[in-house]
Amino acid sequence: MHGAKGGRPPKEVRITVPSQVADAFNRIYESPNLLSLSYNQALLESRIDQLMVQVQEHDASGAHKEILDLIAQLGRQVKEDKEEMNIWDVRDTVAELKRVVEPVWIEWTLWNQALGFFESVRRMNDTERKYLAMYDQMIPADQVIEGLRVIINKALKYIALSDQPAFADDMRGDLPTMSR
Repeated sequence: MHGAKGGRPPKEVRITVPSQVADAFNRIYESPNLLSLSYNQALLESRIDQLMVQVQEHDASGAHKEILDLIAQLGRQVKEDKEEMNIWDVRDTVAELKRVVEPVWIEWTLWNQALGFFESVRRMNDTERKYLAMYDQMIPADQVIEGLRVIINKALKYIALSDQPAFADDMRGDLPTMSR
């Protein structure tokens, strides 16, 4: 029957991992800290710190006025009498303009990378917050034990005194043993 939701569930999910990454896959897959994002966050934060150092090295704060001055100079050189225009002066001005614009471009690229990392950190923080909220919804073991104690005491009220030892033995047989 097409579209039916019945059928047997798959016995086992198999994932084919390329041999080059099999060791790393197994190490990560079996890690008890698999859901922890602290390593990833530390990695992103350290890269952001690196980018901020590079942004300081490529300070282009005074470039705006210098770029405008060079563009005006280039305009004067090109607007002069075309026959008297010195192509070498124009070429030198363009080279100087390139020298001034390059740190601006580098700084923009670094900030663009940093913003991408900031967004990744924000998303990881949101994920971590969701994990913590999920963990807060779990019932602590002491509350589970207290709940079981209440249920057993209520059940014992309805079991005859002569049957209570058999009930206790039966319960001990069904409960997993806990080692300390």
